[in-house]
Amino acid sequence: MNDIMKKTREHSIKIGDIVIAGLLTSEDIDFQEQVIHLSPDYFYNEFQKKCIIYMNELYKTQSPINSVTLTKKFIDNNENYQDKVLKLYDNENITTRLNFDYYVNELKKCVVKHDTYIAGKEIQKLAGENGDILALTKIVRDKFEQIENEHIDLAVNHVSENLSGITEYIENRDKITGVSTGFEKLDKITKGLQGGKVYIIAARPSVGKSALMGNIIENIILNEKKSILLYGLEMPAKDYISRMVISQTEIPQRQHWHDGSSEKYQNIIHKISDTKLYINNNYSLNVFDIRSQAKKIKSKFGLDCLAIDYLQLINAHTNSKSTNRNGEISEITRELKLLSMDIDIPIILLSQLSRIKDNRAPILADLRDSGAIEQDADVVIFLHPKANAETFLTSTITEIYGIVAKNRGGQVARIEFTFDKEIVKFYTEVEK
Repeated sequence: MNDIMKKTREHSIKIGDIVIAGLLTSEDIDFQEQVIHLSPDYFYNEFQKKCIIYMNELYKTQSPINSVTLTKKFIDNNENYQDKVLKLYDNENITTRLNFDYYVNELKKCVVKHDTYIAGKEIQKLAGENGDILALTKIVRDKFEQIENEHIDLAVNHVSENLSGITEYIENRDKITGVSTGFEKLDKITKGLQGGKVYIIAARPSVGKSALMGNIIENIILNEKKSILLYGLEMPAKDYISRMVISQTEIPQRQHWHDGSSEKYQNIIHKISDTKLYINNNYSLNVFDIRSQAKKIKSKFGLDCLAIDYLQLINAHTNSKSTNRNGEISEITRELKLLSMDIDIPIILLSQLSRIKDNRAPILADLRDSGAIEQDADVVIFLHPKANAETFLTSTITEIYGIVAKNRGGQVARIEFTFDKEIVKFYTEVEK
């Protein structure tokens, strides 16, 4: 074995430990997606092969997959690998979902390199023997076709696998099939908030993106009777709730209470308390915390939607491979897109814009910190005041354009909103 293959072997063993440790320790990794797709042949040594075999057995019997159940498997089979199981929990072996896929791909590369090396040695031996050149070229071709067939995933489906419900899908293209936002014009453009999609609402500071998101949440929990998890990273939970109460009662923030005000407030507070609204105010959260919590709530209580205020306040993960904020934002938006698809819910994500010097309408290039925001988002809505900045700031009721600049699978459009700052409420002519 040459030096290159020795290094490949050492790398494969190290990567194998990381992959197995990730499966044992990380709540972010979905075993249904990973364990059943990992063949023991991907791993170099006997311990790692046995780990995968036993974890597959645990998965098939719906047993917990952890160090205790894995160690018991080894003990039951009279195999003395308990110490090696514990060593898997070294800090250097801990991974997360985002880089777990990277390590699995690295593991597969090592397997391909190893099999290619072995095939090359066999071909070298055959080439030194006297024989038919056509027969030799066929052996070479067959060897490498075998490697390709064993390790290259065929990620295609026959058309018949995608025909289920296609008639209903076509007939419903113009209907609201997702969760209603409470704004008829917006629902008509987006067909409602769809599972598996990310919705960006972006604007300059103080234009009303948090208020619009709050109005959408009010409709989801009070009218649609759906559940939503809100990550409020900009304000305390009480501020989000008080805004909802003011919006629902339509009693201006600065107006003194009058007869009946207290009763209106209490009625709305009671209604909100009976909804399925969950709020997390932990300002130190990273995207993997969000992913883990969302999946747990989805499994335990059911979850129809997720909202985050706002993207740029999400902390980078400590194991992030990115060296700048743009790269970190790219990782965050990609992971949120994967989360929306994994648990089939829409995600409303507020975002800042880069500083714009003039009063022009925002464009996709203005999304702050990363072009990946545009790539991962399915729908991007910009809020842009119709009046100039000075007039907007001094007015309590103002006109705002809702610019749908990206709409994957639909048309872009512009909606004219009226924003009443005193009651923290957006509406269009339809909702007046």
